[in-house]
Amino acid sequence: MNDLEQGMLKLRLHIDELLNCIWNVLRHERRIDNVPTYCFECQTCEESKEVIRPMADSNVPVICECGKRMVRNFSAELNSIRGDYNEPIVSDSMAFDAIDLVEHRKRFPNIEVVVDHARSARPVFRSLSQKRGYLKARRFVDCRSFI
Repeated sequence: MNDLEQGMLKLRLHIDELLNCIWNVLRHERRIDNVPTYCFECQTCEESKEVIRPMADSNVPVICECGKRMVRNFSAELNSIRGDYNEPIVSDSMAFDAIDLVEHRKRFPNIEVVVDHARSARPVFRSLSQKRGYLKARRFVDCRSFI
């Protein structure tokens, strides 16, 4: 690898890290909701990396520090989807009027609810199984059941 290629590789690594940091900050500040985490693995040096990016960029290549292109590790992504969430998910799509909060707490005592200044109540989920149970009890259709 010549000096130009090494310089380009270092620049690409810095850009990837910077983009990952930006997505982390935006997700933490809830400016963007539910941006997925993708797992990548280098088949040369066995380095692994989690990258946060929008779905539209899911197939953008990730370059390892050794200079090789990393491949997505779908099994690692599936393992993280099946278990507990890394952080609780606040559902905007299942928000309801805070007037119904007392009834909701009676019916779903194990579901945490966040009430915002607009008096909108949003359920909080800590795992996929908790969310699926809630969807089923509320008679929502889980689109994953069609896949």
